[in-house]
Amino acid sequence: MTKKAVVLGIDIGGTTSSFGFVEQDGTCFAETTIPTRPREPAEHLVTSLCKRAR
Repeated sequence: MTKKAVVLGIDIGGTTSSFGFVEQDGTCFAETTIPTRPREPAEHLVTSLCKRAR
């Protein structure tokens, strides 16, 4: 099996936050969007992102 280098791209917006795994050539092979709740602590957003990324 060949390992590929990937990065996790994150876009945090006012109403939704998106993230996806991107290969070196720019191909996004997994992405999702979750709601951003401005009134909640930032830790909640980070926890949600981590759970979805797994």
